[in-house]
Amino acid sequence: MTSSSRNLIQVLRRRVLPWLVFAVTAGTAVCLWSEVGQRSPIIGFVQSVEHPVSPTHPGRIQRIAVQVGQPVSAGQVVAVLDGVELEAEFRIQEAEQERVRAEGTREQLRALSTTSRFAEAQEGASAALAKANAEHRFKAAELETLSRKRAELAELLSRGMVVKRDLINVELRQAALENEVRSTASTARLLQQQRRSAQARNQALPDKAVELSLAPLKAKLAVIERRLEKLVLQRESLTLRAPCDGRVAVIHQHEGGVAQVGKPVVSVIADAADRVVACVYENMAAAPRVGMAVALSSRLGESKRLTGHVLALGPMVAELPRRCRPQPSQHAWGREMVVLLDKPGNVLAGEGFSIHLEEHGSVAGEAMAAPVAGRERTPERMTVPAALAAVSRFEPSGLVWVPRLGRYLIVSDDTGHAQRDDHAPWLFTMDARGRVDERPLRVEGVDQLNDLESIAPGPGGTLYVLSSQTFSKKGKRKLSRQAFLRLAPAAFGYRATGAVNLAELLDGAPKGVLASLGIADTSRLNIEGMTAASEGGLLIGLKAPLRADGGAIIWRTATPERLFSSGRLEDAGLSAWGTLKLQVEADGQTVPGGIAELLQLPDGALLVTATASGLKPRSQSGSLWLVPQARAAARSSLSARRVQTFAGQKPEGLALSPKPGHVVVAFDADQGHPAWLELPWPR
Repeated sequence: MTSSSRNLIQVLRRRVLPWLVFAVTAGTAVCLWSEVGQRSPIIGFVQSVEHPVSPTHPGRIQRIAVQVGQPVSAGQVVAVLDGVELEAEFRIQEAEQERVRAEGTREQLRALSTTSRFAEAQEGASAALAKANAEHRFKAAELETLSRKRAELAELLSRGMVVKRDLINVELRQAALENEVRSTASTARLLQQQRRSAQARNQALPDKAVELSLAPLKAKLAVIERRLEKLVLQRESLTLRAPCDGRVAVIHQHEGGVAQVGKPVVSVIADAADRVVACVYENMAAAPRVGMAVALSSRLGESKRLTGHVLALGPMVAELPRRCRPQPSQHAWGREMVVLLDKPGNVLAGEGFSIHLEEHGSVAGEAMAAPVAGRERTPERMTVPAALAAVSRFEPSGLVWVPRLGRYLIVSDDTGHAQRDDHAPWLFTMDARGRVDERPLRVEGVDQLNDLESIAPGPGGTLYVLSSQTFSKKGKRKLSRQAFLRLAPAAFGYRATGAVNLAELLDGAPKGVLASLGIADTSRLNIEGMTAASEGGLLIGLKAPLRADGGAIIWRTATPERLFSSGRLEDAGLSAWGTLKLQVEADGQTVPGGIAELLQLPDGALLVTATASGLKPRSQSGSLWLVPQARAAARSSLSARRVQTFAGQKPEGLALSPKPGHVVVAFDADQGHPAWLELPWPR
C-alpha cells in the first residue's frame, strides 16, 4: 500500500467514519421513532376484572370444585366449606325451638284451665243464687198463706167455732216459716256476694288471657327463629359461588385449609371485558379527547379489529408502566387513557392492542356514554321461580343495583296474595342475569307496604323507597300508599329508619306550596319516579298530574335526611325542578306520557321512562327518553329525545348495571310475566 493510500484511509477514518456512524445511528432512531411514534403511537391492554371469592364466615375448606383456567358461569359452585359445627348448632336451636313450643302448649293449657275454672265458678255461683232465690220465694209465699190462715183461725176462735189448740199449731208453724224465710234471704244475699266476686275475678282476666300468657314464649320463639334464619344464611354461605361468567385465575387455598373472612379462596376473571387501558406517549398527550373514536388492532398477530371511544383521560402526564414502554428498561412518560369498546368482542384479559385515533370521530364531552347498538334490543323475561310465585305477586316497578348483595333490589306494586300476606313489607332480589331469588327480603319496622313505585340509593348504603301516593280503586288513600321511607341494611333484609306520609304532608302544607310545585291539589297525584340527583338530594318524577301544556313534572327534595329527622315538609327542601314533554302510544293513539321512572347517569344526563298518564288503556307502548344536559336545564323546560319505544310494554324501572357503561330497564306486566333489558347508555 502506497503512502498516499495510507494517508487517504487515515483521513477517512478520522473525518468521514464518525459522520457515517452518526448518520446510521440517526437513521435508526428515526426508523424506531417512526415505528413507535407513528405506526402505533398508542398501546393498550384489555382491562381484566378479577373477582376474589371469599367466605363471609370462617371455616375449613372441604372441597375445591374448580381448576385454574376452568371456565365458570355466574352462580357455579367453586368451593365448599365444612359445616359440621354449624349443623350441630342448627340442631341445638331446633331442639330449643321444640322445647319452647312444648312449653307454650303447656302454658296455653294452664291458661285455658284458669279461664275455665273462673267461668265455672261464676256459673256455679249464679246457679246457687238462683236456687236460693227460688227457695226464698217459695218459703215467703208459704208464710204469706199461713199468715192468712192464722188470721182466719183467730176470727173463728173468737166466735167459738174452733179450739185454741188449732190456732197454736198454726202460730208455731208460722214462727218456723219466718225463721226459714229469714235464713233463705240471708243465704241469697251471701250467694249474691259470691257471684259478684266470681264476676269480678272473671272480668279481671284480660280479653286475650291466653295470648298474653304465651307472649313471653312467642318472643323466645321469635329469637330462636331469627337464629335459625341466620344459621340458614351461614349454611348457604358455606358454598362459595362464582360471582360472574369468567375463568378461574387463581386458587389461593386448598382442601383442608382454613378459609378466613375477607381472604380469597378462589379468584375469577370476568369474561365481559369491554374496556382497554391505554398509554399515550408524552408527545401525543394532548391529542386524544373524551368521546373520540378509535380503532384497535390486536398485537397477538391476529387480524382482530375493534372500534371504541375514549371514555376517560388521566389528569396528568406520569411515568408509564413497563409494558407500555418501547424499551422496558428505559423510563417513558405519558398519559393514561381508557377506551370503551363499541361491541366487546372475543378478547383475552390483558390482551394488547395498537390504538389509532380517528380524528373524524365524535366527541361527547368530559364523560362519554357507550353507544346504543344499531338495532333496538328486545326485553327478555325475568326468571321468576315457582316458589316465589306461590307466596307473592311480583310486579317490578323499580330497582337498584346493591353491590353489598351482588343483586338488584326490586320494589313491587303488590306483594303477597289477597288471602295471605297481602301488602307484606317485602323487597325482592335479582342477579345480574335476570334470575329472581326465591325468598323476598323483609322490611322491619313497618306492617305493610302498598303500591311501591320507586327505589333510589342513599348515603352509607341506605335506600329510599316511595309509594305512589294515589287513591285506591275504592277511593281510599291508606297510609301504606303514602309511604316515603329511608331503609338501612339489617341482618335479614332492611330496617325502616325514617318514615313520612308524603301525601298527608302535602295536604297539610301552607297555602301556595302546592301551586309552587305545579299542582292544584293531591287528588290526582301519582308518583312513580325517583333517582339520586347529581347535585345532591333526590329527583322525584310525577306520572300525574301533567301541566296544562302536557308537560310532566319533576320535583327535587334537596334535604331528604332533614325531612326524615323532623317529619316536616318544610325541612325537605322540596321544589319544582323541571318539566319535559313525553309521548307514548296507547290504544293506537299518541297520548301525553307521565314519568314512570328517572335515572340520573354519572355524566349528568337524565334517563326517563314514560307510560300513559291518567289513563288505563287496554294496551300501550312505553318509551325511553334521554335528557342530555339535565344539570344545565334544571328548574326549566327540559329537552328530551326519544331513545326507544317498547311495543306493548310498560317500562317502570331504571338502574345502573354493574356492567360498566350499561343500564337496566325493568318492565311491569301486571299479572303477566315481568321482563328486563340491559342496554348501553344512550348518547
